[in-house]
Amino acid sequence: MGPWAGDPPADPRYDPQLLAEGDRRNVVDRYRYWRREAVVADLDRRRHDFHVAIENWQHDLNIGTVVRNANAFLAAEVHIVGRRRWNRRGAMVTDRYQHVRHHETIEEFAAWAGDRDLPVVGIDNLPGSRPLETTGLPRRCALLFGQEGPGLSEAARSACDQLFSIAQYGSTRSINAGVASGIAMHAWIRAHAGDSAAPLDWAASRGDGGNVSVAVSCPRCGGSVREPDLMHTEWRCARCGPVPPLHVPEHIGAEIVASVVGRVAAAGPPDGPATPVWCPWPMPPGWTLTGVAYAGDERAGVRATVVAFAGPEPLGGGPADLVFVAEEPGVGLGTRFAGMAGPDPGPQLAEALDDPGPGHPGHVGQARIRVAGHPTPLWLVNSPTDRSAYAGEARGLWLHAIAWPASAGHLLAEDVELHDLTEWTPSELVYGAPSPYLHGKA
Repeated sequence: MGPWAGDPPADPRYDPQLLAEGDRRNVVDRYRYWRREAVVADLDRRRHDFHVAIENWQHDLNIGTVVRNANAFLAAEVHIVGRRRWNRRGAMVTDRYQHVRHHETIEEFAAWAGDRDLPVVGIDNLPGSRPLETTGLPRRCALLFGQEGPGLSEAARSACDQLFSIAQYGSTRSINAGVASGIAMHAWIRAHAGDSAAPLDWAASRGDGGNVSVAVSCPRCGGSVREPDLMHTEWRCARCGPVPPLHVPEHIGAEIVASVVGRVAAAGPPDGPATPVWCPWPMPPGWTLTGVAYAGDERAGVRATVVAFAGPEPLGGGPADLVFVAEEPGVGLGTRFAGMAGPDPGPQLAEALDDPGPGHPGHVGQARIRVAGHPTPLWLVNSPTDRSAYAGEARGLWLHAIAWPASAGHLLAEDVELHDLTEWTPSELVYGAPSPYLHGKA
């Protein structure tokens, strides 16, 4: 990434030298231009509950890979047992962002783990080992790997509270410790990370027809966007210019919501609340959550969120859809769903306040919303006649509510209470088919 374009940010997390000269480190976009200490502090805020330990009696070249894997999966700490020196080349500098602790002996490491009530879980294909594929790892644990070749030493085997094996189907007797560590850590992630830190990089749909999890597009027009490159520090839409990319998961469910909410919460400013993810709670009878998305990137953070719902139209006319958008000024996601020109509803809102006009029979004049317990007015703004669109302000951000068909806006006249999912996600949420409005219909 080249030098920062424009005025440098005042945020103390940014490194003036990197801003001036460019950042070519092996870090995700969220941490571009950040000081190393700031990156470590942010990682520490989200680290997982597992530790990783590896024996080092023969200067094993796999240790660098283990450290790099531990950084990728956000392990609490890496423990080197035996020789202090190890080959750092395989770590690809990730050891600068990962806590690494040294223990002279297995007994010293086991005592350290015991003092913290951390079960020691050995990973080796030994008699009596339980299959990792069918047996869950404990949430709090220290994964212990042996030396390349001999595997876990006798002392290490004796120190283990549990032993797990990795299934193999070919002719080789074993896989190396670096590969085994990645498999075991990912098994822990699959079992326990859904309710903790969200992954910082998602697979993104670029129109290649692959089986991917997230589609990335322009929040204003829905068109394709280009990633930052050596000449540009921002995502760009050919039609709208620089924009915060909209990330829309292809599916919906409790794990998807937890991942998006976790990402939004993690991207919030260190001294303030994250962008809210608004959800009616309790939900209207018969309604389901049908989609969740956010606009933003690793450098600028999350600048907008949208949550979609579907259920029976309140006047009995058939199915209806509803979306709530929270966004910073200039994003343009809410006005896109509302069918309005421009990135912000300000001009339309001023016109609505000055002269509400007759509207049309399907519209409800003013929405009665309570946001986190506080009465919050939303005013009807001019939109296509197939929908009702309302705009207002909550927590210093634009708040949009858009309902299809227009008569579904009557739902907003029923004292709807909005709750921020970043503060608490109800386990009773019911999920429906993915919203067409989050997938290109709007």
